[in-house]
Amino acid sequence: KGPHTTKYGDLATAGSGEFRTINTLEKNLIKLEIGQFDAKRALGIFNLLNNSNHLFSKKKEALYTAIEYQFTNSYFEQKQNLNRFNILTKYSGQLNNGDRLILSLSTFRSRWDASGQIPNRKVKDGSITPFGSIDPSEGGQTGRSNFNIIHEKNGRKWTLKNQMYLSR
Repeated sequence: KGPHTTKYGDLATAGSGEFRTINTLEKNLIKLEIGQFDAKRALGIFNLLNNSNHLFSKKKEALYTAIEYQFTNSYFEQKQNLNRFNILTKYSGQLNNGDRLILSLSTFRSRWDASGQIPNRKVKDGSITPFGSIDPSEGGQTGRSNFNIIHEKNGRKWTLKNQMYLSR
C-alpha cells in the first residue's frame, strides 16, 4: 500500500486488510462439521429482526447474531486442545431522517496447548519426531471484544460516514 495511502495510514506499508459484514441476513443457517484430529465446528447465524424487505414497513431495520465454536487437537503428538468461540451481533437501521445507524458487538475467546518450537537437532538425533514436543506445558489464551458504531448520512452525490469503535 505504501505511506501514500491515507485511507490506512502511514503504518500500512506492509499491507492492509478490510473486512465488512453484511447488514441484513437473508436466512438462518446452522452448520455442524467434524474432521480429523478430533476437529469439531458448530456455526449458527440467526435472523433476530429483519423488516428491511417488507413493503409496508415504515422503519427499515435488521438485527442478526452469528455464533461459532471450534475445537481441534491438531496432528501433533501432544494434543493441542484448541478451543475457539466467536460471537457477532449486528443491528442496522434507517433513522427517521433517512440516515443509517449500524451497531455491532463482537467477542472472541480462544485457549490452546501448544507443542511449541522444537530444535532440529533433536529431530535429527531421534529424541523426538517432527510432531513431538520439548515442553508440552506450553500454550495460551487470548480474547478480544469490539463495539462499533457507524452513522451514515447520504446526500444526493455524497455520503458522510462517522465511525466510533472500542476494542479490548
